[in-house]
Amino acid sequence: FTGRNDWDSRLLNQNRSFFYPAADVAILLSDAISALHNSDVFSYVKIRAAISKSGNVNLNPYALSATYSQPNGIVNGFNTRQGFPYGNTVGFTADNIIPSANLKPEFVNTKEAGIELGFLQSRLSFEGTYYYQKNTNQILQVTQSVTTGYTTRLANAADFNNYGVEMDLGLTPLVKIGKGRIDIKINATYNNNKVLSTLGNVPVIIGGNNGFIQNAVGYPTVNNIAVVGSPAFQFQLSDYLRDSATGKVIVDPITGFPTQSPGLVTKGRTLPLWIVGFSPSYSLGGFSISMTWEFKGGNDFYSGLGPDEDFAGISAASVEYGRQRFVFPNSVYKSANGKYVPNTNIQVQDGNSGFWTGANTRTGIATNYFASANAIRLREVNISYSIPDKILGHNKIIKKVIVSVVGKNLLLLVPKSNQWGDPEFNYSATGNTFGLASGFQSPPARLFGGSITVQF
Repeated sequence: FTGRNDWDSRLLNQNRSFFYPAADVAILLSDAISALHNSDVFSYVKIRAAISKSGNVNLNPYALSATYSQPNGIVNGFNTRQGFPYGNTVGFTADNIIPSANLKPEFVNTKEAGIELGFLQSRLSFEGTYYYQKNTNQILQVTQSVTTGYTTRLANAADFNNYGVEMDLGLTPLVKIGKGRIDIKINATYNNNKVLSTLGNVPVIIGGNNGFIQNAVGYPTVNNIAVVGSPAFQFQLSDYLRDSATGKVIVDPITGFPTQSPGLVTKGRTLPLWIVGFSPSYSLGGFSISMTWEFKGGNDFYSGLGPDEDFAGISAASVEYGRQRFVFPNSVYKSANGKYVPNTNIQVQDGNSGFWTGANTRTGIATNYFASANAIRLREVNISYSIPDKILGHNKIIKKVIVSVVGKNLLLLVPKSNQWGDPEFNYSATGNTFGLASGFQSPPARLFGGSITVQF
């Protein structure tokens, strides 16, 4: 049993003190039951359960008060902000974030149960855990109307749950080959979640571009959004105007261009359902080689590289029709009798930049750049060699020397729907966003290195 009380001066006095306890129990059945203790099959059997509550304050110091700053004025000949209040008269302007004064700590309430098994003198091991977490009073930056004077509100904005299983399997060794051996470790996590409540129980935008700045040049609107009863979290995206009966895109009967829907669609999920790791290794004497493979799947992502590539005319899609006029695929138009009919001959009036960079054509539609975030990657390869004692001369000072080389992020496999790269890299401007990639971030890189470990 444990209990902890925190006092946090980042909160108001009445909210600063918060207590959170925990309790856990475990029974080692392989010791408690003689039949298991003397078994040739079971070498280890343990069951366990736990319940806990943990508290957190996800705030910077002095975050309960709205802040003001001086306008930047003219820098290098450019007026970066309008002078306030008149021309170059010195003044202050409100910053973007307005905090809720009565912010409370975040809490995570967790219940879990698990089992650990060892077989065949621990050559085979298995561990499984089921867990359920309820996350309450999550402190989030919530996007709001700019007409309030602030673009973002800081609030206890959502409650949601996480539940799933974690499993680990070890085969040590899987097989022996002469004096060498192969070991394998496999781990798998399934994690699902659902939003239980939001601020005012209405959909809450918790990050994204929300059409600011980028839409001014015809770029898509894309956000993360919390909707009660849906996964934590989903995507909110600009989309084509579609025929409600067939789901096909509606095009203009004269220009052939598709139309952007006045509303946004909500779809997908930001966090993976499955994470599976596979770690084989081979060792022979002082030599060993190991690698770590990983699969993440069941979620989606939006890539800001897509509209950038279309705008520049360097995407695969922009050359699909040879930059000539074409019939927008899977589209309909409204006929003279007011019904939607399949479009088989009305071509877009401009197959070049007029189509690929317009706000109401290609680059204004976020769903064009929305794809599966499934990925298989080779996270790491490690090769090491322990120098034999005879080479070290049976040195009494230096006990062991291990030389290693390592490569990380070596290989990435993604589905065909993802034309843009690593789905793990997020838009860095908003801390709460997930699955929103941007052209303003550094690309993923392969890393190579080495080490020498000396034990005395």
